[in-house]
Amino acid sequence: MTYSQPMEPYVSARGRSIAITVLMIAQLVALVLSTVGYAIALDGHELTGALGLVFGGALDILDSALFLATTVVFMTWVYRAIANLPALGSMSCRFTPSGAVWSFFIPFVNLVRGHQVMATIWTESQPAAVNENGFWLPRKTTIVNWWWGLVILMRVASWVTSHTTATDADELRELVISGIVLNVVYIVAGALFLVMVRGAQSRQDEMWLDLERRRSVPQPSAAALR
Repeated sequence: MTYSQPMEPYVSARGRSIAITVLMIAQLVALVLSTVGYAIALDGHELTGALGLVFGGALDILDSALFLATTVVFMTWVYRAIANLPALGSMSCRFTPSGAVWSFFIPFVNLVRGHQVMATIWTESQPAAVNENGFWLPRKTTIVNWWWGLVILMRVASWVTSHTTATDADELRELVISGIVLNVVYIVAGALFLVMVRGAQSRQDEMWLDLERRRSVPQPSAAALR
């Protein structure tokens, strides 16, 4: 592959990955507490149930704010991670940095491209594995696949939940249970997201350090090879 733009120098996005980690942990804590609040709302007591719903709803608002902040930082991380791939020796990057970011916002296209962008970052941020016969081995994207599958599940479930109204106590209870289940899925997806971002960032930094070490080793002269 030939890059149409000048290769950018490697710039570690570790600071952005740390910011994502802090924001994501705060979001996960908010989700856990929100789930506790909704669980309290199911105890059947009118006052306790009302307080649980208010508590859970307030934490959902906090979670939404944290999600927005995390998304902004994550997009800057995606931009830098894609921009770093050529400097790491990748010849298989199919996205420009800005194109990778926009892939997450284009309706319907983002259902596929978001996964492709993260799979590219995950696989191209590590050296290709070679078997004993010298053939390159396919690099797995298991964690990306699981994360993206949960993301799609959350989007569908969130859409269904947002278009569901409760007309009596039983339907309200079912809606609260659905919210708890959805929160649990969010928590699992968030944990996978953290592992994925931190893992990809570590791979990029380690690969760059390895390349720098190799460059610092002096090449043998012609006389030394005689």
